[in-house]
Amino acid sequence: MLKRKPAVFSRESWCFNWRMGRLVIKLSTFRARGTSSAYFGIVITFIPSSSWMALPGISASYTDAPNQQGYYQICPLISIIPIVSRDALVWKCIQDGDLEGV
Repeated sequence: MLKRKPAVFSRESWCFNWRMGRLVIKLSTFRARGTSSAYFGIVITFIPSSSWMALPGISASYTDAPNQQGYYQICPLISIIPIVSRDALVWKCIQDGDLEGV
C-alpha cells in the first residue's frame, strides 16, 4: 500500500503545438519512501486552439500505484476541460461584477 508520501524518481514532459491545439504529455516515475515498489503515472492533455474553441479540452491520466485506500485504478481517468471563448457573455458579466449573471 502507498501510505507514505511518494518520492519522485523522474519527471518528463513533452509538448506538441499544432494548428488545432496543444498536446501535453507528462510522465513520472515514483516510489513510496522506504519500499522498493516503483510506480508510474502519465497525464495526457489536449487543449484546442482559439480557432477550435467549440471543442472542449480533454485530459486522461493513469497510474499503477494504489490509492490511499489501497485499491488500484483499472482504467484511465478522463477529465473534460471546458473552454470559454473570448467573446462569450460570461466575460462581460465578470468585468461588470455581475455575479448573478455568471
